[in-house]
Amino acid sequence: MVDELCEYGCGNVAKYKLKNGKKICSQFHTQCPINRKINSDGGLGKKHIYTPESRKSLSEKISKLRQDSNSKYNTKEYIEKQVISGKKARQKNLKYLESKEFIDKIRKGVSEAWTDERRKEHSERMSGENNFMFGKTHTEEVKKIISKAVSGAWDNEEYRKEQTQIRKDHFKNPEYLKKYRAGMTAKPNKAEKRLMLILDGINICKYEFVGDFSLWIEGKNPDFINKEQKKIIELFGVYFHNEAATGMLEAEHEKERIDHFKRCGYDCLIIWDNELLDEKILVKKILKFHVNKV
Repeated sequence: MVDELCEYGCGNVAKYKLKNGKKICSQFHTQCPINRKINSDGGLGKKHIYTPESRKSLSEKISKLRQDSNSKYNTKEYIEKQVISGKKARQKNLKYLESKEFIDKIRKGVSEAWTDERRKEHSERMSGENNFMFGKTHTEEVKKIISKAVSGAWDNEEYRKEQTQIRKDHFKNPEYLKKYRAGMTAKPNKAEKRLMLILDGINICKYEFVGDFSLWIEGKNPDFINKEQKKIIELFGVYFHNEAATGMLEAEHEKERIDHFKRCGYDCLIIWDNELLDEKILVKKILKFHVNKV
């Protein structure tokens, strides 16, 4: 059986049938490549129909008509017709707007639109004094609105899972990691510098500091690594790795990190920054980890 082609002449296979009887490649006639080109070319060189003045004038006319008791806009029939029409339109489009096909299409379009040149131009336009918020701050009221909107989004479990997965995928992409590291100025903090001195003092333990995003293992950036022995040491700060910050018990958080590197072929030791206070006990812990199989 030969596939029927779109009757608008784009050459694609017809998948839908419109109310006018024509067969078309897309769900809506405006999405057909031919119609999109016609609509696009039709607007070239033309000024916008609505200027600020004309918009204001039109708004005033509509307001007067709505206030007129004899206007069709105030009849029960017209209002009911508009309500029903609006409901039908929303129901018709809702399924498509929530579909993976539409979401992927939007993401692809945004990705293609943001070329390196455009990103650079946007960065320059939004930097320093060029930024419209330069020297300004949000009011407390606006801050509360933004906070409520952001926290509200993260309360949605499906949205939270989706965003978490997106971030995990990002940190497995070498190109993304390269750009991420270029935009960061990570240096060893005080706790990491102290642990570096302790590790340097243990002659048999040769660990390299890679917590500056120079090494990633399946989306995780370890702090110290001994590549020869395939061992990793993670330094957890109590402030950033406590239960309130991670949403997990400390023991669960440690296990999650250890299991992650175990799957990648590495043994992992977790050291908490408050353990740096007792160097003798810490050295024994590191030696035991380095010499023994975990």
